[in-house]
Amino acid sequence: VIVHGGDYLGFLLAQTLLQQGSQVVIIDKYTSESKKYTNQLKKEGDITFINFKNSKSFLENLSRIDYLYYNLNNKVHQEKSLDSKDFLSETDNLDLSLKIAQKSKAKISLITSLRLNRELANRVNNENLAQPSPYSNMELQKYCENLAAEYRDKTKMNLRIIRLATLLGKGIEKITDPKLDKLFSDGVNKNQIEIVGEGLDIHNVIEESDAVYGILKLTFSEKTKGEVISLTNKNEYTTLSIAYKLLELNVSAQSIKFITDQKSKLVLQDLYVPAPNASKYGWKQQISLEQTLIDQIHAYYESSNKDWEVPENKE
Repeated sequence: VIVHGGDYLGFLLAQTLLQQGSQVVIIDKYTSESKKYTNQLKKEGDITFINFKNSKSFLENLSRIDYLYYNLNNKVHQEKSLDSKDFLSETDNLDLSLKIAQKSKAKISLITSLRLNRELANRVNNENLAQPSPYSNMELQKYCENLAAEYRDKTKMNLRIIRLATLLGKGIEKITDPKLDKLFSDGVNKNQIEIVGEGLDIHNVIEESDAVYGILKLTFSEKTKGEVISLTNKNEYTTLSIAYKLLELNVSAQSIKFITDQKSKLVLQDLYVPAPNASKYGWKQQISLEQTLIDQIHAYYESSNKDWEVPENKE
């Protein structure tokens, strides 16, 4: 079962599981995006799509769940702020999913956002930054992680929390990190890449297929039971370093322009310490950053109906 599985990450997870012979259930809202992915998955194997409105009765009547992937990463990137009703609805969905999965003694992965966890930690550690609102996506993620941890401590369920880095790759039409999205958009559509401030803020990234491989490997492993894990490339990158790498790959932009924003409050010191990297549990990064960037640049050029040639000295 993949909850919030109607996005691209859910599609990739479901596709891989179907290819391995699994029966897969996706629970999400019925949208044009989820419809598109579900129609593609029907060609791969035994796939069922359940609208959230019908998810409670479906889950309660499901005879067995072997694996539950709760893709909260999808939800928290869709909406920056929520109302109290939506906040409560999401926590109820997670609560029910955990209860049903525990009855089947399923392996459970709560997939959250590493970027939002870093941002929340930095807001707590930097007095000059505004604290998140009570019903923000950061607070929702914090609440859901705590809820899952409480279940784990009380029931000893086979659960792990996977904090996923920002996805990059050939299938990513729009990067969820707004600063990285602007870098690629500027690189493809402008003469200059614009950076607010000094560009020293830190990003964690991961290629899409590395992410799927990591989520599945971490979920299957008994060693990850009860752990909080960062699924990300080992190296961290600043906005400026990624901008320079884009220029090296001969995008449309040919220079970097720094912009001073008096209203922007920057992190004085990034004190964030991520959870242990997935490499501790046998996951290995397979795709280089350079190849990941090339695939992502291609995706942005295609969405802009433009052509781009990979530099000859790059593979």
